[in-house]
Amino acid sequence: MRKTLSILHIMLPPFMLMAASHTYAQPQFRDAATSDELAKRARQASINSPLGKLNPKQIDPQNDPTKVNQPQDLIATSDFLSFGQLSTLIPKRSILHIPQKYQNRMKFVRGTRIVTWPNFYPANRGWIKTIEVTREQAQGKEPFDEKVAQNLARSSNVVVAVYQNGPISVLPYKDPEAAEPQVEEKNKTTEEIKK
Repeated sequence: MRKTLSILHIMLPPFMLMAASHTYAQPQFRDAATSDELAKRARQASINSPLGKLNPKQIDPQNDPTKVNQPQDLIATSDFLSFGQLSTLIPKRSILHIPQKYQNRMKFVRGTRIVTWPNFYPANRGWIKTIEVTREQAQGKEPFDEKVAQNLARSSNVVVAVYQNGPISVLPYKDPEAAEPQVEEKNKTTEEIKK
């Protein structure tokens, strides 16, 4: 017996020797739950559920949150640029300048293949110029430099506003100082009304 164990030590790894010497317990069998018992447990769980105690909030049909901020039509919120066999979609207001000679490229041409901006722009650099804008400029909070604005007006290419190399809509600049007097005037008129 001792020789047999020493031969097994050499031939078998230690974890196999442990498995050979270990005795397994017999599995215990239990009765399976019947469908009636499962239904009773499910009923009890639904009664004890805290969700059943919540009162659903009445929603005004005119202010239904599921109706607000519905996805918009992609084509309605985009402009097309087309040339040759390619077309691309860019956000409205991202085109800052369109020379007269390129007006015909600002529409979708049937039969062209729609590609992404990163695929369209390199193939059309000859007639498209990009200008990198800041988030503040895109939001209309900061104006363009005078030199940039003059260059935009004189450009012979289509000028597209980009933010981190992607086209972005640019809202018109609103001077905060010009907006404040209008608010003050409104306040004066309401004060006058109160008197």
